[in-house]
Amino acid sequence: MLSLTNEERRTLPKLGDNRLALDEDAHAFMLAHPDFVPACVSLDELEKDRALHSQLDGIRLSLESLLNDIEGTEMELGCEMLMVYLAFYASVQQGAKRGIAGGQVVLDVLRKYFARSKASATPAPAAAKSKRDSRRMSVTASAIFSTTKALEKL
Repeated sequence: MLSLTNEERRTLPKLGDNRLALDEDAHAFMLAHPDFVPACVSLDELEKDRALHSQLDGIRLSLESLLNDIEGTEMELGCEMLMVYLAFYASVQQGAKRGIAGGQVVLDVLRKYFARSKASATPAPAAAKSKRDSRRMSVTASAIFSTTKALEKL
């Protein structure tokens, strides 16, 4: 494997998607007309390069798909974690209002993570994109509501 600097990546000519047809056409013509192939070019080495390029392209596509799945999983987990933290924060807010020991200290630390800017003081609720999102939002809202109600009874 080669490790290229950003400068090398920027300046090297690339056989990108828009030039894949060049690979097919030029390779076919080189095989059909070997008399035009420069003496310094080895068709055997070109075949090896093409085979490795194809294998690496397949691996890259698989890794991109895996990376996309990892990022999606991280996003989902982060969302679930944030919903739990939001429920906890709402519970702490209610506890601090009622003077429960430690509530104000916790609230003072967590407030910076949940502070809204004046521009987003009343954000519009995001539309749920799937049944799972709707269910999660409903469960989270229910958990926050029940936690708040339980604390109000204290």
